[in-house]
Parts: sequence; C-alpha cells; structure tokens
Amino acid sequence: MVRQRSVDISLPRADSAGGVARRMARNTLARWGVLDESVLETVDILISELATNAVRHTTGAIALSLVLDAGLLTINVADQSGHPPVLREPSIDGGFGLRLVEALAERWGVRDHLGRAKTVWATILVPEDDTE
Repeated sequence: MVRQRSVDISLPRADSAGGVARRMARNTLARWGVLDESVLETVDILISELATNAVRHTTGAIALSLVLDAGLLTINVADQSGHPPVLREPSIDGGFGLRLVEALAERWGVRDHLGRAKTVWATILVPEDDTE
C-alpha cells in the first residue's frame, strides 16, 4: 500500500514561477517513482497554467503543493487573492489557460479562503504501477 505523499514550496512572484514549479514537481515526482512521461507532461502544463495565472492576476505570496494519494495527484496553487479565476472564451488576448486545465485535469476547482485568498487545484490520475 502506497502512503500519501505531499510537498509544499513557495513560488517567486515572477515570470519564472512556472519554471521553478515545473522543476520542483519533476524532481519530486521522480523521487516518488512517478516516471510516466505523459503524466509528467500533463503535470508540467497544469502547473504552468495555474502558476502563471497566480503571477499575472493576483498579488502577494504564491505557493504550490503536490499531494499523491492512492493514484490521484492533486496540484494546488494558492495565492492571496479572493477573486476566483474566470473561465473565459479563448481569444487573441488569451483565455486558453483554464481551458487547458479543464481539458487535461480529471477535475479542477477553487477553494475560497474567507474571500481573502484561494487555492486553485487540479487532479490527475497516476497509474498505480507508476508509483512506489
């Protein structure tokens, strides 16, 4: 039986946040025995979109956490804005990020923290034989 695993990291409030988050996630998932390249690529995209949204549309601290439990990986990006993300129609000005999250994640959503902060989360399935 695989035990629940989790890791938390503070992200820089900079354009580099997505890259920092992707590297941390890849290193962590490798330590956890998650080696399936399609899973890792999906994680890269989800993290990039969620971290980039936090940098572009919020102020204050940003944190990433990963939780792997029973073949389900949850990606959490927390920020200091009480405003929920807006799923909008893609256009030349953007709007593709959350559409990608919606398409790639098993589920995604937002946890409101008393209107002062939020966590945007997404889950993906990790094959059981891909975790130690």
